[in-house]
Amino acid sequence: GEDVIVADSASDLPPILPSRVGVVVQTTQSAQTLQEVVDALNDRTEDLCVKNTICFATKQRQESAAELASNVDVMLVVGGRNSGNTRRLHEICKSICPRSYHVELPDEIDPLWFTDCSKVGVTAGASTPKSQIDAVIDTLKDMT
Repeated sequence: GEDVIVADSASDLPPILPSRVGVVVQTTQSAQTLQEVVDALNDRTEDLCVKNTICFATKQRQESAAELASNVDVMLVVGGRNSGNTRRLHEICKSICPRSYHVELPDEIDPLWFTDCSKVGVTAGASTPKSQIDAVIDTLKDMT
């Protein structure tokens, strides 16, 4: 309804808000984005109720992907373009490893991505089939 605001980030929040605001977060959203939205709302509302419904497995996957991205030269995130979970993993990895790429299929991999590269990391969205991940890894092995 008209009382609902869908925000992808704190910058999506309108300048004027009601005094009472409730927040429900998508289960695959990043904890960082949730915190940024909550921080922005704390200063602008009197009564804020937050229901953190981020899935523990999603949070763990995001933290692991971030750690991996900090230790590689190139990061590949495998999964569907329509997957919110995969897109968020890519955003997280890209913020840490600028040479991070979101691929669905092995034929999207550009060998030029690996120029002056000694370590490659691979992660995937929760719903990405193992066969799709394996195909990307096999392609990487064939490139070496």
